[in-house]
Amino acid sequence: MGILTDDMKRLVEEQRLGFCATVCADGSPNLSPKGSTRVWDDDHLFFADICSPQTTANVRAGSLVEVNVVDPFVRNLRGHRADARGRLDTDRTGPSDRRDRGAPRRPAHLTGL
Repeated sequence: MGILTDDMKRLVEEQRLGFCATVCADGSPNLSPKGSTRVWDDDHLFFADICSPQTTANVRAGSLVEVNVVDPFVRNLRGHRADARGRLDTDRTGPSDRRDRGAPRRPAHLTGL
């Protein structure tokens, strides 16, 4: 069984809008909406690098990444939060065993494509 539950995967596929938070080199926060947030497999989320130079730079520099996806139409605002060490997958191969072995174990591994 993977890290992402069926409910988490359903929410991401239905809502598609994830708010991606990273940390800049000077310690300031960076929050970027990602309308391309999708489920890659049971352990990975991904989003397209369409126009996100600061998010990309932060991930490249090793920033932790947090993605929040919320369903605003259900009672009590149901949502899920995933945080991980981000990785740029410039060869578009997707998740694999190339995870950053030095990163702490987190609930999900995010890949920026």
